[in-house]
Amino acid sequence: MMTRTVLRRWPPLFVVCALSIGLSGCGEESDAGDDRVGRGNVVVFASRERLQCDFTGGITPQQSEQKLIREGVDVLRSGCGGMTEVAFAAVCGGASGDIVLHEIRSVNLDTAERVGFGSVAELRVPGGIPGYAWVDCETGARLP
Repeated sequence: MMTRTVLRRWPPLFVVCALSIGLSGCGEESDAGDDRVGRGNVVVFASRERLQCDFTGGITPQQSEQKLIREGVDVLRSGCGGMTEVAFAAVCGGASGDIVLHEIRSVNLDTAERVGFGSVAELRVPGGIPGYAWVDCETGARLP
């Protein structure tokens, strides 16, 4: 009974948005991008520091890559990504799931973690589903 009362007070559009965000990752078991990771390499990520409704903000993969290069890490591939198995409240100015991705050699993982990057293995959810996807930096469309 209490749930029904709470939902009546929320604007219907908010409820629809919240439900669609929560369900957006359902059924996606693709390892988009994972199959291209070279033997002995790992993919690391960091936040793009981009907020919702801010279509001009955030750091680029090239800016992020420079943090690793300055530490002597060979960056083999860089791009944009999105967290797929996490729900974010839809609110302008709130956090987004936009991340930058870099493929590096496994031997450099400790260095990358020391300067603020994490392994995408941290984003996996139960069942081995990757919690991220490579996306086009401009459009946000998932890459094959």
